[in-house]
Amino acid sequence: GTGDVLDGTDGFVVDTVPPTLAITADDLALAAGETANISFTFSEAVTGFDASDITVVGGALTGLTTTDNITWTAVFTPDGTGTAPSITVADNSYTDLAGNLGTGDVLDGTDGFVVDIVPPTLAIT
Repeated sequence: GTGDVLDGTDGFVVDTVPPTLAITADDLALAAGETANISFTFSEAVTGFDASDITVVGGALTGLTTTDNITWTAVFTPDGTGTAPSITVADNSYTDLAGNLGTGDVLDGTDGFVVDIVPPTLAIT
Protein backbone atom coordinates (compact mmCIF):
# COMPACT_ATOMS: atom_id res chain seq x y z
CA GLY A 1 0.00 0.00 0.00
CA THR A 2 0.84 3.62 -0.12
CA GLY A 3 2.01 5.41 2.98
CA ASP A 4 1.18 8.75 4.44
CA VAL A 5 3.57 11.16 6.05
CA LEU A 6 2.45 12.63 9.34
CA ASP A 7 3.36 16.30 9.20
CA GLY A 8 2.02 19.72 10.06
CA THR A 9 -0.53 19.56 7.24
CA ASP A 10 -2.28 16.75 9.12
CA GLY A 11 -2.75 18.96 12.17
CA PHE A 12 0.11 17.29 14.05
CA VAL A 13 2.52 19.85 15.47
CA VAL A 14 5.15 19.36 18.15
CA ASP A 15 5.35 22.27 20.60
CA THR A 16 9.02 23.03 21.31
CA VAL A 17 8.64 26.73 22.11
CA PRO A 18 9.34 27.60 25.76
CA PRO A 19 6.80 29.77 27.56
CA THR A 20 7.86 33.27 28.60
CA LEU A 21 6.96 35.41 31.60
CA ALA A 22 6.50 39.12 32.28
CA ILE A 23 6.28 40.36 35.88
CA THR A 24 4.56 43.75 36.27
CA ALA A 25 3.23 45.95 39.08
CA ASP A 26 0.27 48.31 39.14
CA ASP A 27 2.38 50.77 41.17
CA LEU A 28 6.15 50.82 40.66
CA ALA A 29 6.98 53.66 43.07
CA LEU A 30 5.66 52.75 46.50
CA ALA A 31 5.67 54.98 49.55
CA ALA A 32 5.84 53.64 53.10
CA GLY A 33 2.67 51.73 53.94
CA GLU A 34 1.58 51.20 50.33
CA THR A 35 1.18 47.87 48.54
CA ALA A 36 1.34 46.89 44.88
CA ASN A 37 -0.64 44.35 42.89
CA ILE A 38 1.86 42.15 41.07
CA SER A 39 0.95 40.30 37.86
CA PHE A 40 2.80 37.28 36.50
CA THR A 41 1.72 36.99 32.86
CA PHE A 42 2.82 33.90 30.94
CA SER A 43 2.77 33.57 27.15
CA GLU A 44 0.59 30.45 27.48
CA ALA A 45 -0.92 28.23 30.17
CA VAL A 46 1.72 26.81 32.52
CA THR A 47 1.97 24.07 35.10
CA GLY A 48 4.16 23.65 38.15
CA PHE A 49 4.22 27.36 39.02
CA ASP A 50 3.52 28.34 42.63
CA ALA A 51 4.72 30.71 45.36
CA SER A 52 7.84 28.58 45.99
CA ASP A 53 9.10 29.57 42.51
CA ILE A 54 9.17 33.27 43.45
CA THR A 55 12.08 34.96 45.24
CA VAL A 56 11.09 38.20 46.98
CA VAL A 57 13.52 40.75 48.42
CA GLY A 58 12.51 43.82 50.42
CA GLY A 59 9.01 42.69 51.28
CA ALA A 60 6.47 39.91 51.17
CA LEU A 61 4.23 38.53 48.46
CA THR A 62 0.82 37.18 49.50
CA GLY A 63 -2.35 35.83 47.93
CA LEU A 64 -0.95 34.28 44.73
CA THR A 65 -3.94 33.25 42.61
CA THR A 66 -4.90 32.42 39.03
CA THR A 67 -8.07 31.50 37.18
CA ASP A 68 -6.52 30.44 33.87
CA ASN A 69 -2.88 29.36 34.58
CA ILE A 70 -1.76 32.22 32.30
CA THR A 71 -2.11 35.29 34.53
CA TRP A 72 -1.33 35.07 38.24
CA THR A 73 -1.74 37.92 40.72
CA ALA A 74 -0.44 38.61 44.23
CA VAL A 75 0.06 41.55 46.59
CA PHE A 76 3.53 42.90 47.41
CA THR A 77 3.97 44.56 50.80
CA PRO A 78 7.30 46.33 51.46
CA ASP A 79 9.07 45.30 54.66
CA GLY A 80 9.88 48.91 55.62
CA THR A 81 13.64 48.35 55.90
CA GLY A 82 14.59 50.35 52.84
CA THR A 83 15.91 47.26 51.06
CA ALA A 84 15.50 47.68 47.30
CA PRO A 85 12.55 45.49 46.29
CA SER A 86 12.81 42.74 43.71
CA ILE A 87 10.62 39.87 42.60
CA THR A 88 12.27 37.06 40.65
CA VAL A 89 11.12 33.88 38.94
CA ALA A 90 14.05 31.73 37.81
CA ASP A 91 14.44 30.13 34.41
CA ASN A 92 13.24 26.51 34.25
CA SER A 93 11.04 26.78 37.35
CA TYR A 94 7.80 25.97 35.49
CA THR A 95 6.71 24.34 32.21
CA ASP A 96 4.04 24.77 29.60
CA LEU A 97 1.49 21.99 29.07
CA ALA A 98 3.81 20.35 26.50
CA GLY A 99 6.62 20.14 29.06
CA ASN A 100 8.83 22.93 27.70
CA LEU A 101 10.80 24.66 30.46
CA GLY A 102 9.90 28.33 30.88
CA THR A 103 12.03 31.45 31.01
CA GLY A 104 12.13 33.60 34.13
CA ASP A 105 11.82 37.32 34.74
CA VAL A 106 12.78 39.94 37.32
CA LEU A 107 10.92 43.03 38.52
CA ASP A 108 13.33 45.39 40.28
CA GLY A 109 14.82 48.88 40.32
CA THR A 110 15.85 48.68 36.67
CA ASP A 111 12.11 48.59 35.93
CA GLY A 112 11.50 51.53 38.27
CA PHE A 113 10.27 49.30 41.12
CA VAL A 114 11.22 51.24 44.27
CA VAL A 115 10.04 51.87 47.81
CA ASP A 116 10.54 55.29 49.39
CA ILE A 117 10.58 54.94 53.18
CA VAL A 118 12.23 58.29 53.89
CA PRO A 119 9.64 60.65 55.32
CA PRO A 120 9.53 64.13 53.85
CA THR A 121 11.13 66.93 55.82
CA LEU A 122 10.17 70.53 56.10
CA ALA A 123 12.70 73.33 56.16
CA ILE A 124 11.52 76.77 57.22
CA THR A 125 13.83 79.59 56.19
